[in-house]
Amino acid sequence: MAGLTPTGLEIKRFPDIQQSLDTRLKESFGEATNTSDDSLYYYVRDILGQEIADLWEFGQAVYDSGVPSACEGAAQDDNYDLVNVKRLKALPSTIPSQLFIGNLGAKVPKDFLLELSSGVGQFYVESEVIVSNAYAQQVQIEVNVVQNSTLYSISAGDVDYTYTSDGSATIAEILVGLKANIDADGDRIISATISGEVLTIIHNDTDLDTPAAGTQAYSLSNNLKFVKIGILTLVKATETGPLEAPLSQLTTIKVAADGIDSTVNLEIATLGRNRETDSEYRLRREITLSNPGVAVIDAIADKVSQNVTGVNSAVGIENRRHFPDSDGRPPHSFEIIVDGGANNAIAQQIWDAHPAGIESFGSESGTAVDRAGKNQKVYFSRVDPVYVWVDVEYVKYDEESFPLDGEDAMIAAILARGDEHISGEDVIPQRFIPGIFANVSGLESLTITLATSVTEVGPPGAYSSTKVAVDLQERASFGIARISVAEV
Repeated sequence: MAGLTPTGLEIKRFPDIQQSLDTRLKESFGEATNTSDDSLYYYVRDILGQEIADLWEFGQAVYDSGVPSACEGAAQDDNYDLVNVKRLKALPSTIPSQLFIGNLGAKVPKDFLLELSSGVGQFYVESEVIVSNAYAQQVQIEVNVVQNSTLYSISAGDVDYTYTSDGSATIAEILVGLKANIDADGDRIISATISGEVLTIIHNDTDLDTPAAGTQAYSLSNNLKFVKIGILTLVKATETGPLEAPLSQLTTIKVAADGIDSTVNLEIATLGRNRETDSEYRLRREITLSNPGVAVIDAIADKVSQNVTGVNSAVGIENRRHFPDSDGRPPHSFEIIVDGGANNAIAQQIWDAHPAGIESFGSESGTAVDRAGKNQKVYFSRVDPVYVWVDVEYVKYDEESFPLDGEDAMIAAILARGDEHISGEDVIPQRFIPGIFANVSGLESLTITLATSVTEVGPPGAYSSTKVAVDLQERASFGIARISVAEV
């Protein structure tokens, strides 16, 4: 019987409603009532029946909105919010430390637009930043006044580098003397080079989680002057989702700004992510609720993926034994493997949720702050990229037209499916086929083979039609330059 039953809601379908209306009509007006398909009643019944069916469907939707395994969209958000499991929002790719070189006092305006050298993908400056020697990643210095037997001084952070010119001073002599003083500092985090009459000093800190991490303040004696200054700032992709920005490839300034000469990314982009789909959200809720204690390794990984901007995925592995495991994890330790995100933000989430007395392990580290306000070093690991090469051979279907941009559309479909891969997910050639056929007409058949390479630019190994195995510590990486499409 339709309605709420011990097993849940059972609704009437349109054929059931038609039959019910027929029965009720004959009960009221007699069995001889004309219900044939040439009667007026026949048409009224179907119109009314469809409206009733829509009401039943509405009731089903309302019922499903309260069922975790069936709810979708906004109803799913509201339902899962009751157990504090929130949908992962779409995030743009970010580069924490984009280098801008320009004149002292020049402004990099808010929303300043940059483009990858490939022409595919744009980033923007989130907040205005002024080119200043107070937080410079690099400085270019000239001799302002050549003076004999005079002190020339450069302050980098809290260290002074000085040189006193001789009795017949030259620009070259002064710059070489200052560079020698910098080179002699064994504890320095800067390097110096000379080109013509310009001394360039660069901050060499490789921890670029934030712009401030790779900069410091500089000041000069009056007989020296700044020519150009390089500062760092955060840039974000203009669209959400995973957009790759290889090292030194974000270099195109779309609209010039006074006093800004050039720009380049000093690190690859932290990949963004697409909005979590209903099915992904449902699966993560099940995993989270099956591990309610924050001391459970999967729950720690879940906190990292939910709460750290730029994290695409995170997984946890623990060693419960009294001896090191095969991957070198110490006894009674755990390792969180993360794709994306800033080191210190990841460390804080791990520290806040880690099991008491159990040590973190990994090849990377960040600093967390405990409840007493003390800094704590936390270890984790980064996902290693598996550079995947895709070769597509296709045969056209004579009875349909193949679009002019068909091959480009195939590449776009491959990239879209490739970007959906998470850490530990194998790459299976056949899984690219539905997306290609859905976006490109005029295809009869496809043959897809895969290869991998050690570096982003290759060369690739042997191509094969079998899957590319990806470990938990790895994530498949795709790029336009590694996809080839050809008609056969």
